[in-house]
Amino acid sequence: MILKKGEKEIELNYTISGFSRLKKELRCKNLRNTLLKALRDGDYEILCKAVFHFSGGKLSLSEVQAVVDTYKAEHSCSYYDLFLTFLEEVEEAGFFADKKTGEELRELAMSPMLEIDLDSLVEEAVGKLAGSELMENIAAMRTGETTSPTSGQPAISPV
Repeated sequence: MILKKGEKEIELNYTISGFSRLKKELRCKNLRNTLLKALRDGDYEILCKAVFHFSGGKLSLSEVQAVVDTYKAEHSCSYYDLFLTFLEEVEEAGFFADKKTGEELRELAMSPMLEIDLDSLVEEAVGKLAGSELMENIAAMRTGETTSPTSGQPAISPV
């Protein structure tokens, strides 16, 4: 994607260094989800930060914003459509395990599942299950049982 405003021109180069800098600035684990949430929420500051990082930081953030405004006006598109086009290019660059189409990205941006942090949810569930199993094993030890009441596995033996 090439964005122009008068003499100023930004060519986006989708590199791992730009990807890494953007993830670091946004403090996110999953850049795709972060960008999709920004698209859904109309957070165009994130779009400009992404353009800034993928352009190699050749312009200031305010200059990038001006170039984005000009591109939108010259192409008679909405900021949403511009952001979606940008996301499609990021997908094509191959940063993610599976490539999504523009329509798939649009659907993902509107999905309520986007709000659920599955990694944290799984970690919490495993922690609770492991914790309850441990407590059951300790209770079984105290009563002299040799197997866990829920798993049937040998209870932890006292040392």
